[in-house]
Amino acid sequence: MITVIAERVRHDSGMRVALKFPFDQELTDLFRKLPDARWGQRMQCWHIADSDDIIPLLLRTLSKYVFVDYAALRRQDIAGRVRVIRNERQ
Repeated sequence: MITVIAERVRHDSGMRVALKFPFDQELTDLFRKLPDARWGQRMQCWHIADSDDIIPLLLRTLSKYVFVDYAALRRQDIAGRVRVIRNERQ
C-alpha cells in the first residue's frame, strides 16, 4: 500500500497541506478531485487548502486507496494549541 505524507506548509496563498507520495497516475487523478487541490511546481507535490477538518477529509477520501500519514499535522496542531494557551496567560 502506498503511503501519503500530509504536512502543513506555507505557500503563496497561505497555509496549505502538502500531500507527498511516489508518482502514481491513479492517485494523481484522485487528488485532482480534492477541494482546492493544486500541483506545486516549486514543492513538487500536490497541496490542498488547510482547514479544521483536514484529517477527517483526508481519511474519508483517501484511506480506501492509501495509508495517510498525518502525524505531522497532529504535531503542528498540538504546538499551535500550546502557543494559544501561552498567549492567553500573558
